[in-house]
Amino acid sequence: MNGFDMRALGWVVTRDACAEVLRAAFGDRARTSSEQLAALAERWRTVQSSIRADRSSRLYLSVMVPLTTPLSKDSEMAVVEFADRLIASCPGLYGERTLRSRWQSACARFITSATFVAILAALAPISVPIVRDAALVLLVMAGWNLVTTIQLWRSHRLVKRIGQYHGRPTRTPASR
Repeated sequence: MNGFDMRALGWVVTRDACAEVLRAAFGDRARTSSEQLAALAERWRTVQSSIRADRSSRLYLSVMVPLTTPLSKDSEMAVVEFADRLIASCPGLYGERTLRSRWQSACARFITSATFVAILAALAPISVPIVRDAALVLLVMAGWNLVTTIQLWRSHRLVKRIGQYHGRPTRTPASR
């Protein structure tokens, strides 16, 4: 487990929280209670403080390769507790099977948008301004879908790894 895994999970949760706010703003029923969100926020602050402590103790590593630096055992356990709370609070969003499905759907969206960019670039006349604009929009959408796909893939991988080693208290999720 490294900083990239932790950040990917954080971005997935952040996007979902923003979507939840928008759902509530437009009158939809909330999927999570404010108490659950507050508990998750507290767990996330614990993860962040543990990561900051790691960085201060291993400054030489975290400056050179901040995202690929392995997390300490304390930070790993903080991430595990956050993920456990996340899965318990919202199994329909963060369960291993659900994250796999979300990751595969995001991958399909990326492939579709990248394919449309390639088709538009190959077949449509670029001299027409609306075609150039459409190609640019599709390229931005493909880029966003790629980022989302990678984040969901890393989050799925993290949750799957936590689930595999959850019953073994002497091992951490990163140990094999």
